[in-house]
Parts: sequence; C-alpha cells; structure tokens
Amino acid sequence: MKVFKRVGEVYQEVGFWMTLIRALRKISRYIFTSNSAYWLERDLAEPIPDIDPVIPVKLTLFSKDETIAWFKQQKESWIYNLPEIACGLKEGHYFPNLKHEGRIIGYAKIGVGKVYIDDYKQEIQMAPRSTMCYDYYILPEYRGRFLSVYLIGEILKIGKIHGYNKALCHIPPWNITSIRIAEKLGFKKYKYVRHFRFFHFLRFWTAKKNCNEKNS
Repeated sequence: MKVFKRVGEVYQEVGFWMTLIRALRKISRYIFTSNSAYWLERDLAEPIPDIDPVIPVKLTLFSKDETIAWFKQQKESWIYNLPEIACGLKEGHYFPNLKHEGRIIGYAKIGVGKVYIDDYKQEIQMAPRSTMCYDYYILPEYRGRFLSVYLIGEILKIGKIHGYNKALCHIPPWNITSIRIAEKLGFKKYKYVRHFRFFHFLRFWTAKKNCNEKNS
C-alpha cells in the first residue's frame, strides 16, 4: 500500500510521463546495476602531513550520537544511510564531526571490522588493524578552505595513535576532488573494481590491481 501511495504522490507532483520514466528506471536498476571505484590505501607508518585549516575548527572523534542525529536533519538522503549506520553501530565505527563556532559543518564515517559498501549493497570484512574512511562531507559553504584534507588527516593521526597500521578508501572515478584529497594525504590506488549485479542477487566483480588508470 505504501508503494501505491508513493506512486500517487509522485504522479501528483510530476505528472504521468515523469512517473512512468521514474518507474522504468527503478525497474531497470532492479534488473541490472553496475558501478566502479578505485580502492586506495595508505600505510600509517609513513609520516602524515600537518594541515592548517583556514578557519578555527574543532574535531570531535567520539560523537556518534550527535553526528547521527545531525545526519537525520540533512536534506541529502544519502547522508543518513540506514544499512551503513546499522553496520557502523554494530561494528563500533567512528562518526567524528567537525565544528566551527559550535556548529557541525562536516563529518566522516570511519569503519573497522565490517563495513557496509553501498555500491555493493553488502558488508565487507576489513583486515585486522585496518580502518576505512567510507564517507566524509563538508557543508558547501565551507568548502575550499582545506577542511576535508584537515579532517581526514587528523583522523589518520588518531588511527595511527590507536594502533591501526593501514587506512583504506573507496572512491568512484568521477569523484576527482576526493581522489586528489586522498592522494594529497598519501593514499595510493591499488585496484580498480567494477561491480555488476543482476536481480539483486547474482553479482560479480572485475578488478585491475596496481593501477593508475581505470579499465577501459
């Protein structure tokens, strides 16, 4: 019933043809989806650069309740990703936030143990003593002030202090800005993965290792 109610709401908002187009897109995504991403890694034994933010900010690492509550208030639906959050709470992930003048202006999602990868719609197991930054965000009005680099750099330092020896991230090739930020902080591409899924249950991957360029 909820599905029909939602269809009716969409029909009222955008009309018949846009409702039909959206429905066909959803059906096609159910039948087949694919995506690709670089996987990058960083040895935490190597020096981590000091980054000075342009404005005064405060990083709070142990703030999961506050950060998750903030997620729910944001208009971007992908920020509050229920499977991600559920996995993160179960595995003891970190949800640090970044504040300016007492206001949250950014966050990161830092995984240990198992991490839910939204592209794959499933959890993956991390290697022991490894950590993964699987999402981060800075409010648009605060971008261009080196805050992303500062945020991730400080998290790397904290991870090193807590005994982690490797950091990972997973970035789609279109996200050039995030790739550059990661490389600025010493991350290196070690594989390029393409994921294919049919009918939400049949899936396979192709991977190119030690790559600097994606598969053609």
